Amino acid sequence: MSKEIKARVQQKHGTKAEWDRATSFVPLKGELIVYTDLNKIKIGDGTTTVSNLKFSKALDETAV
Repeated sequence: MSKEIKARVQQKHGTKAEWDRATSFVPLKGELIVYTDLNKIKIGDGTTTVSNLKFSKALDETAV
């Protein structure tokens, strides 16, 4: 028997200034960190603080 679950998922998000203050926050592996003012994301690896993660190229505007 299968059961359908309808849900919405909200990723962690904030402005660059807000994320700059999160100096010790370590996103879980695969967790998306959204920079709302830059339209960029970082993807957590489970060990690196958000400030030391590189931006993902998944939203690179040249690909659009």
